[in-house]
Amino acid sequence: MSKTHSQFSASSAARLLTCPASFKIAADLDTGVRTSTTFAAEGTLAHAISEAAVFAGRKPADFVGQTRAADGYEFTVDEDFAEAVSVYVDFVQGLRALGYVVALENKVSPTLQWPDKDALGVDLFGTADCVAYQPDTGHLVIADLKFGRGVAVEVVDNPQLLYYAAGAMDPDGLIRRMLGWTSPADQSRPVPLNAVQLVVIQPRAAHPLGPIRAKDYAPDEVREWARTALYDGVKTALADNGQTFKPSKHCFFCPAARNASCQALIQHTKDTARRAFLNEPIENVAAADPAQITAKVGTLTDAELADLRDEIEITRPLFDAVQRVAQERAEQGKTIKGWKLVAKRGVRAWADTDDKMLPQLDQFLPASGIAADSYSSRTLLSPAQVERKLGKKKYDQLVKPHVVKRSSGKTLAPEGDPRARIAGRTAVEAFGIKPKPPADPDDW
Repeated sequence: MSKTHSQFSASSAARLLTCPASFKIAADLDTGVRTSTTFAAEGTLAHAISEAAVFAGRKPADFVGQTRAADGYEFTVDEDFAEAVSVYVDFVQGLRALGYVVALENKVSPTLQWPDKDALGVDLFGTADCVAYQPDTGHLVIADLKFGRGVAVEVVDNPQLLYYAAGAMDPDGLIRRMLGWTSPADQSRPVPLNAVQLVVIQPRAAHPLGPIRAKDYAPDEVREWARTALYDGVKTALADNGQTFKPSKHCFFCPAARNASCQALIQHTKDTARRAFLNEPIENVAAADPAQITAKVGTLTDAELADLRDEIEITRPLFDAVQRVAQERAEQGKTIKGWKLVAKRGVRAWADTDDKMLPQLDQFLPASGIAADSYSSRTLLSPAQVERKLGKKKYDQLVKPHVVKRSSGKTLAPEGDPRARIAGRTAVEAFGIKPKPPADPDDW
């Protein structure tokens, strides 16, 4: 989907400050069209439900069982989803109970900390999930909901949150508007700013400090970061012209890694592979017994093992991109030497919809001595669940004829894979037609 976006956004600040060359690379690859992934779309839905819960008096649990669209994807909200959102909602509601004024999804820019500095000619802004201010104490809280299950996000010296904080430290702008102190009579009312707290709320990723992590900063510390580390980092990235690469864990979010075009990451991956193979020729490793490889890796010290593990994590985006791009080209009908498209493993599913299958099963299963709760609860159980309840013999006799196997998609497999090559593409695939996402059934 298209939308205005920052050239040096809060969400990309850590990557751009670490790898100056990625600024030009990302700009060159930017088509102006913003695309989403299922993970990002799920996060979008989590934020939307959070906002409804905070400001519309809804509870995340109210959405359980509902199917909602976000960024072109559809999700059915389950209890796990609702419980995770509740961690964030409860935190925000707790701030309100303590007298904080809360604003969600506000656009902020750290450039307001640069009034005496030369303009850099690049847009800097981001949308802060939650900005909260306590007028009695002058305490500002910047809370960010991270909905991913993967890498746990650290709060200490987090560039994205510091970026938001620098933009939200605006006593005579954002904070005064949050308080509603905008009339001429209110202009003399002081808006103190005594402390800033950054908070990461990540309910679905394990972390030693739990799902809510916080770090306190003095306002001057945030201001100094914005005026030095951020300002100087932006200048460096603008002047670098795509020359200074530094592969790191932030490559995961770089568009050059996602399309496998970053030569620095490719070289880093090759170097890491050599280290992972312990300088053995790759043909020796391929022919080695797994136990021999494990034994050799076991000779590494703890420090060497940890270092190599970190390096391998940096290379993961490239491996993922190679797999994804290769499959995309194969689906376009191109030949990927030594590989072919095959159907993924079939999963048993009912041959028709639940509301049509239940009457059919009701016609003959109860007459065969099978109780209704053996094949349905509030909804029709899966074929595998029914088989476990009935036993294989009765399942094969009575139920199996009503079950089909549907592949969950396509995957790229070596030529020697026993599955059949997928021949041709559907008209939808061939002409690139994408079905429109269903309209949201209800207003928030």
